[in-house]
Amino acid sequence: MVDEGDGPSKKRKAAPSDKEETLIATVKKVLFSVEAIEFFKRVFNISEFHQAMKSFRDAQIKKRPQPKTATNEDPAEVKERNRSVVIINVPESRSKFEHEKNLADLSHVQMLFRYLDVGCSPMAVYRLGRPRDDGRSRLLKVIMPCSQSQRAILSKAKTLRSFVTAPHPPVFIRKSLSREELEKQRLERALKFPRSDPISVDVEMQPAASALLRKSIDQTEKKTKTNEIIFS
Repeated sequence: MVDEGDGPSKKRKAAPSDKEETLIATVKKVLFSVEAIEFFKRVFNISEFHQAMKSFRDAQIKKRPQPKTATNEDPAEVKERNRSVVIINVPESRSKFEHEKNLADLSHVQMLFRYLDVGCSPMAVYRLGRPRDDGRSRLLKVIMPCSQSQRAILSKAKTLRSFVTAPHPPVFIRKSLSREELEKQRLERALKFPRSDPISVDVEMQPAASALLRKSIDQTEKKTKTNEIIFS
């Protein structure tokens, strides 16, 4: 049926049939029933619970200290560093043959490991940097078979306080450090022990040693063996 008038013609909206009214009433009854309302409450509560748990986990992950890795660092170098130690103040042989120098270094390391009661042998022993002409020995790097061996050595390193090294300076053992760690250590040491004369350092940093170290080594080579454990 169409309305008559000046305006455009409009169609009347047809009234819903009895079946449609019955269907609408049934849907409303189901949606707004007590059971339906309780069901939706449980669904929303579960969703809120999961959202709260997710937010909690994310917050905990952010609080965890993230491992700092150097950019463009070779994984093989990281693995080697994690199973290596650096020994400081080990006298350096004056032999003109590199092989004999290395044998002397290996002998010193074995002596230290025997004193520390280390249950394995090193895989490699070598000096860091170029030979020095200022009377100081270079750092001695020792590569162990695994990181567990490194940790075992570091845990016993304090016992070297009673290791007799006279007339040489005391021997110290520390873990091998990355360039970033060395730079941080260098800055901290410069602030704690300021020096008026800068000194050059190897790749692995070495603390100041006595200027008479070379003379002491020469004197030790001339001494007879005693019952004390000393470096040869």
